[in-house]
Amino acid sequence: MPISEIRCLRDGDVGGFDENERVAIAFAEAVEDRTVDDALWEKASTWFTPAQLADLTMLVGFYGLASRFVMALGVPLDEGVAGLDLP
Repeated sequence: MPISEIRCLRDGDVGGFDENERVAIAFAEAVEDRTVDDALWEKASTWFTPAQLADLTMLVGFYGLASRFVMALGVPLDEGVAGLDLP
């Protein structure tokens, strides 16, 4: 994924993504916020199978866990790696 797309995600600018990607992004954000409801599940189901949605849910959960783990322990970025707070 290009850094430009990562920055768009960071900034909430999803207009450049395809419809199925925007649905996946909305679903992932809802998983992180613990707000997946029946309407979102139904909408996501038009693009993804139940197994794929389960996989996406697990993936979002894993990365949320990994992120909280490194933040809680204060793990620094690798040398030479810039954070996404930079333009």
